[in-house]
Amino acid sequence: MKMLLPALLLAITSVTQAQTPEFAPTVRRIEYQDIATGQFGVRDGQTKACENTRNPEPLDTPNPLISEGRTVVDAVIGWDGKVYSAFVLETSSQGSVRTVMGALRSWRFRPATCNGVPIDTSGRIVFVKK
Repeated sequence: MKMLLPALLLAITSVTQAQTPEFAPTVRRIEYQDIATGQFGVRDGQTKACENTRNPEPLDTPNPLISEGRTVVDAVIGWDGKVYSAFVLETSSQGSVRTVMGALRSWRFRPATCNGVPIDTSGRIVFVKK
């Protein structure tokens, strides 16, 4: 039994090391496209403009491990801080799409605000392998 444990650890380490270079960490950039600036609080044809806006703040946004290239995703960051309606605009590797979309499902933000009220906003997220 004592001899089996080091051999098992060596086998696990060699498998892990063999896969590590293929899946390198990614770098991400989030670009917020719009905050509802003109249609907030529509009531009886009157609109209340957003005078004080704040972009969403990432709280829990781990980077996915993609195998290669660049993936660009457009998504809505909801008033509750979750990511909705994510779709891929561009990718250089079809294999990374599933990984990226899985990671986005777990992301959480402090939502964007308009006059202190949480609102939906859209964003473009660019993932690039280091």
